[in-house]
Amino acid sequence: MKIQKISIKFINEKLTVKIDGGILNPREIETLAINDGFENSEEFFCFFNKDYQGEILHFTKLRY
Repeated sequence: MKIQKISIKFINEKLTVKIDGGILNPREIETLAINDGFENSEEFFCFFNKDYQGEILHFTKLRY
């Protein structure tokens, strides 16, 4: 198992997603959302609708 740090920030209505300090681009965010069980990134951000810090637990070799 591998753990990565994730942070989601809303600054002036702009969304920033960082994993282990690296900023994800829109395509990577979409992939993250789908891999996390959401239909798309819009649904992902409806759920994560405020600043968030946490961890992603990987049970496969996938890393962001």
